[in-house]
Amino acid sequence: MITRVKALTISALEKARASIIEALIASATNANPRNHADRKLALEMTGDYTKRHEVGVGVIDLEQASAEELASMAQLPEWSALETEQ
Repeated sequence: MITRVKALTISALEKARASIIEALIASATNANPRNHADRKLALEMTGDYTKRHEVGVGVIDLEQASAEELASMAQLPEWSALETEQ
């Protein structure tokens, strides 16, 4: 029974796919701030936006860190950190 319900649900969604995408495009291209989620979803679907989560654990002593270490932590090229020191 569960398999049949899933198959019917998927079938209904597949039939509505074009309408769903059309509605997503219409909403995502509307400049209203309420449509932010649709813009984000559309950009995720095209690969133009990717969520990025990073978690750092531990204490960082910024006064003792070198420019290279700070650049590495900030994921910046080394020259970027060196320029800020000058």
